[in-house]
Amino acid sequence: MKRTALLLWFVAVAVLLAANSVVCYVNVRKLIDHSAHVARSRDTIFALDRLLSALKDAETSERGYVITKDETYLHPYRESIAAITAESRALDELVPHQTPQQAQVTALRGLADEKLEILLKVVKLRDRLGFEAARDAIQYGLDGRPGAPARNGKRVMDDARQVAETLRATEKRELEARSAERDAASTTATATLLGAGGLNVVLLVGLGVAVHRHLTARAAATTERERSARLTAEVEERHRVARTLQDLNQKLETSNRELQDFAHVASHDLQEPLRKIQAFGDRLQKRFGGVLADDGRDYVDRMQNAAGRMQTLISDLLAFARVTTKAQPFVPIDLNAVTRDVVSDLEARIESSGGTIEVAPDLPKVEGDPTQVRQVVQNLVSNALKFRKPDVAPHVRVTARLVPFSRDPKGELQASPEASASSSPAARPMVEISVADNGIGFDEKYLDRIFNVFQRLHGRHEYEGTGIGLAVVRKIVERHGGTITAHSREGDGATFVFTLPLAHAASPATAPPHAGGGA
Repeated sequence: MKRTALLLWFVAVAVLLAANSVVCYVNVRKLIDHSAHVARSRDTIFALDRLLSALKDAETSERGYVITKDETYLHPYRESIAAITAESRALDELVPHQTPQQAQVTALRGLADEKLEILLKVVKLRDRLGFEAARDAIQYGLDGRPGAPARNGKRVMDDARQVAETLRATEKRELEARSAERDAASTTATATLLGAGGLNVVLLVGLGVAVHRHLTARAAATTERERSARLTAEVEERHRVARTLQDLNQKLETSNRELQDFAHVASHDLQEPLRKIQAFGDRLQKRFGGVLADDGRDYVDRMQNAAGRMQTLISDLLAFARVTTKAQPFVPIDLNAVTRDVVSDLEARIESSGGTIEVAPDLPKVEGDPTQVRQVVQNLVSNALKFRKPDVAPHVRVTARLVPFSRDPKGELQASPEASASSSPAARPMVEISVADNGIGFDEKYLDRIFNVFQRLHGRHEYEGTGIGLAVVRKIVERHGGTITAHSREGDGATFVFTLPLAHAASPATAPPHAGGGA
């Protein structure tokens, strides 16, 4: 390979690395912006509900004072006035200016001020003229005459509710649209971060191959006499290229760490608004649950359920990323002990479903990451219990067998009777673990789909989950150098089969966190 071609390789790798960084930044920036818009719309709806609740509390306190003239009713009345002022200011800050929502906020603030003015005058009427004058003002307006055209407090409150409902509907539509955009951006950002890391590795491997070919071509083109004369220069060239590759590799590792840290921080930042939503939702239920209408309580319940689902989704995404970032060295693992622990952890679910777990007594030992291998077994057994037939007790069977494997010319795993424990890493005996159930099963045309992130064959209202569990399972199995597949028919249960090597090329004490590939 000519020197010019090698330089072009260096330039191409540098440009593509920069492009990867830009694409990752743009996608993550979109995710953050959409999340901010979602938080703004939710805060606007909450502030709107708090404003209406404060108006209602002020009206209730005013009427209690009119009836009893008890000064204690004026304390919550004054607190409600302060709350109305604060929530009006919050709405004005949350809603963007020069938008239809800002005009609605202005109208709502005017109605709130008018309502407070009416309440204040009624209180003063009660002090000056007594109960009947205040009662007539509440019922007929401040001029106190039946049929008078003056606006009374009820009419102002009805107008405020109508304006608030219009604003809430507008913000709800915008919230739904922004949530969809945020979810799409989250998927794109995750895929971009993972894809960029893989592409960077491919680029550096390609660069290494290009450098190797370049040096090999130069060596082959020289004579023995020229080779001895150029030996020193060749060594210096190799050292220079090695240093360049080392620098590029360090930059790649730094870039990948920054991308992983950024994704981790972004996920935690997404959880902070969720925690606030859940906290204020709990306060709303505890403080105003008794005065909220049925639809109000329904809105709060839906909000809390949606926040809980989002919390689960973010946690599952973090679990998917931690397959590699939080991996541990491989050590000997007793699959019998792992499976017993999983069955013990799932004991409550097994009893509630009336199910049974049958575990073969001869599960072997393997080398791997104990936490991750246990996660694989627990996810598969838990899925077998979850996707059961209605009114049929689930039955799950866990078995294992030794399967010698070798690699065919295309690099695919293939059964090989002559493979043994002393074989090379390309041909070593494996353990094949099967988790079979009598559940609802699935059509095998969806086999490739079920192991991808966010892929579900059933709606959330039918079976809980985020669609990430099997993707985590596949990532863990591939990191250990194994494979996973499934056999099933709709209505006839499913059998998930995964393989793990009995031993790895590196010793348990020195196996790196990323050993095993696939991650």
